[in-house]
Amino acid sequence: MDTEHSWFTRLRGTAGADDATVITARAVGELSGAAAVGVFLLNETKDKLLFFASWLSQNAAVPARKQEVSSMNLEDPLCLALHNGSPRKAVLQRGMPAPASLRLLGSHEYVENEAILAYPLLSHGHVLVGGVLVCFTDDVQDVHAEVLKICDYSALLLYSLNKELRADAQISLLHEDISRIEGTRHKRVRDIAGMLIGQSQVIQEIRERICKIACSDSPVLITGETGTGKEVVATAIHAASLRSNAPFVKINCAALPGQLLESELFGHKKGAFSGADANHIGLLRSADGGTIFLDEIGEMPPELQAKLLRVLQDHEVRPVGDVRSYPVNIRIVSATNKDISKAIEKKSLRKDLYYRLSELHIHMPPLRERKEDIPVLSEHFTHMLCEKYEKNHAVLSHDAVFSLSTRPYPGNIRELKSYIAQAVMMSTHDAHVITAKDFPFEAEVPENASLATLPDLLSAYENSIIHIELERNSGSIDKAAKALGIPGSTLRSKVKKGVLLSSKKNRANAMKKHRRSGVSHGYHV
Repeated sequence: MDTEHSWFTRLRGTAGADDATVITARAVGELSGAAAVGVFLLNETKDKLLFFASWLSQNAAVPARKQEVSSMNLEDPLCLALHNGSPRKAVLQRGMPAPASLRLLGSHEYVENEAILAYPLLSHGHVLVGGVLVCFTDDVQDVHAEVLKICDYSALLLYSLNKELRADAQISLLHEDISRIEGTRHKRVRDIAGMLIGQSQVIQEIRERICKIACSDSPVLITGETGTGKEVVATAIHAASLRSNAPFVKINCAALPGQLLESELFGHKKGAFSGADANHIGLLRSADGGTIFLDEIGEMPPELQAKLLRVLQDHEVRPVGDVRSYPVNIRIVSATNKDISKAIEKKSLRKDLYYRLSELHIHMPPLRERKEDIPVLSEHFTHMLCEKYEKNHAVLSHDAVFSLSTRPYPGNIRELKSYIAQAVMMSTHDAHVITAKDFPFEAEVPENASLATLPDLLSAYENSIIHIELERNSGSIDKAAKALGIPGSTLRSKVKKGVLLSSKKNRANAMKKHRRSGVSHGYHV
């Protein structure tokens, strides 16, 4: 028989609760001379005892199958020992029912004066871990001191192992949270790539900036010329934010006169003015929990700018004619095509409001400064507008891409889309190819046009052709390379350098979504 010291040594070498309970059961059995021993541990809520290990005289200790019994049954000696925090003894009389914990330990015919001892497993500060049930073939008078030492040591060990398990579980949950957050971030990146079409360096940087600021609640000011895609950026910010499931409300501040704009934004109380026949909640409160996009913020009257500043500072909205303010939780994204410094100098834009609105700033460059995006944008609009006008899918010819790439675009992306819309509607070619002759302008390059360099145009045309072939072949590089007559390795190299390519699965999903909604997704690497 092993000594008390050797059992402590064995317990110290255990790495988990299963091993520790098995060694505890065997140690208690051999040191006490018992007929049977069972080790039980409390569950997380401490309302159940889980049967962890058993030992029967002359047999090896074995792990149990984690059956459970209630820890609240005070007729069970083991439960009573746990509640009192001290060992309990019970003598079984012939014919009396066996306690639930003893039935798990093993059934046999109980003889008169057969005794059971129950030891609580108490750790630091009398923290209850579980209990040990010991069955003897005859009555016993004293609690074994060696058994108490083993139980105390086992309780300390099991408590430490349980803390490690809980810590490991928490770490595992944290890893799952990190993976989920990372997956959400990647999805947002893909969503943004689908909204903000282009492969130029500046557009890639804007995508990255949107990803970084999307989860913030700080106001965002988007600047840029008319038609550069400021509303698209605002939509992408909301879609990539934690508010994406809440309302996204848009209003053009230049489209309404001052009094009507105030009522639309802040709401009004019934009877506040002539025609106010009912209470109106207003767009700011209707966007509660979400995002409101204020386009052309520079056109807002100065008195309303002061009221909007109060909303940003106090997070409250006071409707027209009301005497109380209402709390509101919104993120404000605004946009303007005005020169900010001139607007502030002319006092058409309050300086203090500008500082609050522009905590985060995104500037959208004009199309003439990112002409390498024209082929991709042109293909995107061609595909989208063919769907919209129920036309067969058309492609742009070499001369069409070249002609589009040499325009000055004072109207930016909106102007480019207008050209392609007219070409798609007017095109009657059986081959479904749009040429330069289909555009509503002369193909010659205007004298004041901002021309791209020849390498830029060649690169743009090459990327456009590659983009079209990838589109035709559902994103398959091998099939597109075969159609283009170049090695697959060459096409892969070109894709990595400039063409934004999605995986086959993502591309197929994007195409399905595109056909349903008319919204195309950009390729990504």
